[in-house]
Amino acid sequence: MTASDKYSKLMKVLARMAPPLPSKLLDKEFTPEEMIADLHFMLRTMEEVHPDLYFTMSQQKVNSLLKEAELKIRSGINRAEFYEITAFLVAGIADDHTAIELPTERYQKNAETNGPVFPFEVSIENGRIAVKSSFSTNLDGVEVLSINGVDSSEILERILRTISGLTLENRESRAGVSFRQYFFLFYGAASEFNLEVMRDGKSEVHTIPAVTSGYIVKQKQFETSSSPSEYTPYEYRINREKNYALLSFRQCVDHSSFASLSKKMFTEIKETGVENLIVDLQGNSGGQSSLANDLCSYLTDKPINHFARIDVKVSRQIRKYYSAICRHLASFPMSLLPARFIHGEPWRKGVGEIVSVFSEQVIPEQSELQFTGNVFALTDSFTASSASDLAVILKDNGLGKTVGKNTGGFATSYGDSYLFSLPNTFLQCRVSHKFFVRPNGSEIPGPVSPDYPVDTDALSYTVALLKT
Repeated sequence: MTASDKYSKLMKVLARMAPPLPSKLLDKEFTPEEMIADLHFMLRTMEEVHPDLYFTMSQQKVNSLLKEAELKIRSGINRAEFYEITAFLVAGIADDHTAIELPTERYQKNAETNGPVFPFEVSIENGRIAVKSSFSTNLDGVEVLSINGVDSSEILERILRTISGLTLENRESRAGVSFRQYFFLFYGAASEFNLEVMRDGKSEVHTIPAVTSGYIVKQKQFETSSSPSEYTPYEYRINREKNYALLSFRQCVDHSSFASLSKKMFTEIKETGVENLIVDLQGNSGGQSSLANDLCSYLTDKPINHFARIDVKVSRQIRKYYSAICRHLASFPMSLLPARFIHGEPWRKGVGEIVSVFSEQVIPEQSELQFTGNVFALTDSFTASSASDLAVILKDNGLGKTVGKNTGGFATSYGDSYLFSLPNTFLQCRVSHKFFVRPNGSEIPGPVSPDYPVDTDALSYTVALLKT
């Protein structure tokens, strides 16, 4: 089984552990008692699983928010409003891997029945909503001031306060990607949308009919067939004149394909003799961490550290989690063994205690294609998860320099989410059960700070840097 196959199977295992709302409950009106029970179940589970749930927001503050939430619930609210309350509470914890997932069951049902949806895709940046794609009218690029009489700043604030993230830029990006689903959840369906927009410094008002999800899919397919997308998770090019190779690393996916591309790239690097490698991690939100080993195996033959230490919180939930993973992913006959013989950490101490694992050095495979030149990693506020992990591995192990902006993901951080659903409302939740300490040993959570801070074009800066 390949790494990609294992990752896909793991996602299916995790999905079974956190099921979505059953279709038969789609129109159910949940009682205040059911919602309050779910709220306490959520918080109790997160307290039991997370290594330090109150590392940014005190337990006293959380308890205060909990009481406020209970008052709102008792006043009479629906499931969407319950999501808004719980997601706001959890987002305040400021852990990127601890969150309430956006519930999309009703949106999906609406899409399946060709119900009306918001007719634009938007981008969100610096507190402003702009039309990214308008499928039925020419409004691309305009700033949206209000939708159906609701000010854009109010809409945006309502969405952002529910998103768990480490930087505002990351949260705005996520809000933009799922804006149609958020708007449907908070404001419902509408047959048309009254938009106030700003174009060329002047305010305009437009009434735009809603479209269906099927229409949007067809439009995207048409655009793709008319102008084929060149997007790939990663690609490279060699610039002999300026003496560098550029690896555009947009997403950490498909281990086998990345291994093949890496070999091809470093073969060409050796043949051309270029002396600088630029790894562009800007916009890379992460994925499979195993891809870092593939890249690093070409950069050094010395042992490297991915982390200085990993703390694992012992809980009954995590023991169940690892047991499920071993049962479904371990090869026979190992799959017949109790999980404690394969992933022993959650059984080394009692429930509620922390097991510290001091990271073993990874010894790269020997390669005739080993690169001995200069390595630069480009980062920005959207570089997160396994992508920011790669940046810190390069930086802390002395394998390369970082250029650009602080990463969106933290170098020392909480992570490795345990997924679960609330028993009544079936809101899907995730909570970190590990604490990762960066290779240099700093235990203070924070982003990867670049060796060369750059606010503009990091690639051009780096290429210019090569000449000095």
